Amino acid sequence: MWDQIIGTAVALVGLIVAFVQLNSQGNPKHRAVRDAPRRRSGNGVDSDDPLCEVCEIPQMGDDTTWRRFDCGHCYHAKCLSLFASQSCFTCEHMASLQAPSADKTCS
Repeated sequence: MWDQIIGTAVALVGLIVAFVQLNSQGNPKHRAVRDAPRRRSGNGVDSDDPLCEVCEIPQMGDDTTWRRFDCGHCYHAKCLSLFASQSCFTCEHMASLQAPSADKTCS
């Protein structure tokens, strides 16, 4: 009896692993959306609306909910608050990846 239960459990785990692996590969339609350039909107349509550098959702709300830095990078105020920073997180991150320099302006 225990042999049947253990055998069934092992088979079930194998099926779950196979299902997860197949699902992670995705079908071609979903793969095309997943692999699309990051600056496209979620529906695959190019948009001239600025996207938040954190969540990549277009600008919503008035100017009090949106922050645009001189470098051109845009953030929702709530997304920017996640980093406890009042400067452009993207430019700071890019600067930390490059060799240290005296000029840390945005490009």
